Amino acid sequence: MDETAVALNRKVSSSDTSEVLEVRRGLDASAVPLAAARRTEADLEAMREALDARRRGADDDDVEAFVEADLRFHMAVARASHNGLLADLYESLNVPFRNTLGHAMGQGTGDHEALYTAIEHHDTARATELALGIIARMESPSDGGAG
Repeated sequence: MDETAVALNRKVSSSDTSEVLEVRRGLDASAVPLAAARRTEADLEAMREALDARRRGADDDDVEAFVEADLRFHMAVARASHNGLLADLYESLNVPFRNTLGHAMGQGTGDHEALYTAIEHHDTARATELALGIIARMESPSDGGAG
């Protein structure tokens, strides 16, 4: 890992949840419409597998499985943008993203399914609206939401 990556990792690790969510909102605002425009069938399969695992984790009350699957879903969306730098930036934030998810296990399933459907149908505007709504709910945990 080069000096820049080490410095970024240190900064990300010490950032508070609100900063992490602000950065995630910016990344999602870029990645999600690109994913909706560029996704392949293989991208959709990866998203579907992660969503199914996310639901199983929630159904089994398995926080670790739920969080891992949620992260896999969002990484699959970022990869579907077919922008390697954007996907790498998203992946570099996986640890802090993970820390924002456990409290919301099982929530947001409908939003995530709708996001998948919007991406599947190349609906960039709806996909972006849904992704930013998911982040907004994460910023207001009393409303209940999951990344």
